[in-house]
Amino acid sequence: FRITINNMGTVIPISEKSRLFSKFYQTDSTDKRAKEGSGLGLYISQKILEQHTSKMDFNSTEEEGTTFFFDLGNTDEDTAETAQEDAISNS
Repeated sequence: FRITINNMGTVIPISEKSRLFSKFYQTDSTDKRAKEGSGLGLYISQKILEQHTSKMDFNSTEEEGTTFFFDLGNTDEDTAETAQEDAISNS
């Protein structure tokens, strides 16, 4: 199943996507930023999800804000892989 988190705050530019889940990364790294934080939250979340064979991603537009999402449980790919392993072990 898919978990989504919607935020109508600051839009995240698509150019930040490749770095957003990096350790200590902040889209606004100036000393005068409005939000505090260490830049570890998304990094840690992504690492936890990777341990569960999942991955976080996001969409961000001015009209809809930012939506982060990830899938938990068996994906179609996991189901196909399990079915193939079952077929091999039953032969």
